[in-house]
Amino acid sequence: MHRSPPTLPTRPAHRRGGLRRGRVGMTLIEIAVVIAIILMIGAVALPALNGFLLMEQSAAAKNLGITFKYLRDEAALRNVTFRVAFDLDKRTYEVQVGDPRTLIFLTPDERVAYEDALEDKLASTTEREREEGAGEDGDDAGLLSFQGISALFTGGGGDNAENAEGEDAAAPPPPPTDDGPVESGSGGDVAARAAGLADPALLGPVALPEGTIFAWVWTPQYAEPVAPSRDLEEDPLEEGELGTMAYTYIFPNGTVEYTLIRIVSEDDPEEGYTIEVEPVSGRVNIMEEERRPEDATSWLPDEGPELEQP
Repeated sequence: MHRSPPTLPTRPAHRRGGLRRGRVGMTLIEIAVVIAIILMIGAVALPALNGFLLMEQSAAAKNLGITFKYLRDEAALRNVTFRVAFDLDKRTYEVQVGDPRTLIFLTPDERVAYEDALEDKLASTTEREREEGAGEDGDDAGLLSFQGISALFTGGGGDNAENAEGEDAAAPPPPPTDDGPVESGSGGDVAARAAGLADPALLGPVALPEGTIFAWVWTPQYAEPVAPSRDLEEDPLEEGELGTMAYTYIFPNGTVEYTLIRIVSEDDPEEGYTIEVEPVSGRVNIMEEERRPEDATSWLPDEGPELEQP
């Protein structure tokens, strides 16, 4: 039987437009799967992130409370007055130390009036008369002068009195010497009493955690709570310029100026903590709800009792 010779396989005809290339891009199903994975990760991560921020806020509130308790004990032990200076725009606070005879006023206007009268008094006396007066009645100017703890010993800047101006106002008082006792009421005396306060939390301004701000600070000195007044990203401060300031005092007799501090999340002003410092006991209460000054003082009568004249 005659057989035909075997034939070799022929190559397929070359398709027009060349060989088919690999697929580029993603199908709708693949895109949906990726989006679902991202949403799942976000659902897990966001609560954890919010929880972390709340933990930082809580830690900041507790640190403030611990600072007040510590300063109350140290003020009595060292016979000095501490002042906590809140820079609300910069979101920082700083512990400062001053004369144990420090004066505070019912209103900022009364303080300004006292400062003006004090400046007139000092301008009308000679340096010798001021030195003799310091030996008898103490240095009146020292009643308004405060320095940051670090500035006392390093010669750094730091806030002095609210209205202090110039290099002399910011200069630290002289450190204690071995030449003899330092005169009572002098800056060196305050520096000697503050010696040893080298806690890192007291050296320089303490910043709130990222994303946490001061909503307001209130003491009886202020008619209304003091709140931040400027956005530093849009309106930055000049070098050495202070932001919106609020102050509260801790005295050597164990009393503390009644203080309310509200710290909140920058993104959610309803989320935060109120720190309340009681005046006589120095007890610190930390609560999540906002405690306004009018709520805290609602028990006070509008008017005092009428007393019969003898």
